[in-house]
Amino acid sequence: MPKKPVLLHFHIFKNAGMTFGWVLENNFQKDHVRMDDIDGKVLGSEIVKRFIEKYPSVKAFSCHNMDISIQNTSEIEFIKLIFIREPIDRACSIYSYNKNVNTGKQESVENAKKMKLQEYIEWHLENNTGQMQDTQTKYLTGFKSKDVEVAIKNLKETNVVCVVDRFDESMVIAEEHLKTKFPNVDLSYVIQNVTSENNIKIKEKIDGRKKELGVTGRKLEDNNKKDYAIYAEANKELDIKIQDIPDLENKLYNFRQRCIEKRNIEIPNSVFRFPRLWYAADKDQWFYKGWVNKSERFFD
Repeated sequence: MPKKPVLLHFHIFKNAGMTFGWVLENNFQKDHVRMDDIDGKVLGSEIVKRFIEKYPSVKAFSCHNMDISIQNTSEIEFIKLIFIREPIDRACSIYSYNKNVNTGKQESVENAKKMKLQEYIEWHLENNTGQMQDTQTKYLTGFKSKDVEVAIKNLKETNVVCVVDRFDESMVIAEEHLKTKFPNVDLSYVIQNVTSENNIKIKEKIDGRKKELGVTGRKLEDNNKKDYAIYAEANKELDIKIQDIPDLENKLYNFRQRCIEKRNIEIPNSVFRFPRLWYAADKDQWFYKGWVNKSERFFD
């Protein structure tokens, strides 16, 4: 009997997760679940496995803090997907997002609203917040270290490696892989949560940011040397997969036409129709804020 396929989206903050999450919900509706630990802890493999075993209709699962070392079970085949982003581009996106977000009282959000970009990045680096210091490397080690060799090994073992500034190419590659498990998958999208100059080529954008940031930009690069190695490796992985796609140019063109068609459709004000689920380790419960003991409601 074939294993049940479940797509795991490892959602690194400000790595196109809202747009891709919208894509997953558009494909799988309530069978795409977004879940995080209520206290921001790593969501361990056993918790994820137990949840999916309890709710077998789930087809896709997104999380900000999920252990990437999760392995298949006797009944479930996990298809791992992750987005990697150029570190300076990611840092600037964190600033733009926090500066414009309407909710949240975190220090990072409050500082973004009163600081300029350069000052904000300096604050992150000086206080070692973890948001702008080899963050993607740490994620790829399962939040255990910043061992770049372990991170690259885990990246290479990820089924679908996407690059934020090569989003369309990444989606075409992802479709090719996922349609073997989900024949009707359609990853065309309407961009969500846009806070940066997405139409500017990445080199041009980063060159402009480096000039703007000066010494701060060099500090940011120094604090992300491992993430730059991860970014380079992700691009290599994408290039390798691209070579295996027949008629890529036509597929890319058709994919972009599908995206244009979606942009002409009226989109609801809320990015997601279904709320984020939370896990509370002290209660060993899954719930929505204010819905403790009522998590069944969503899945019935």
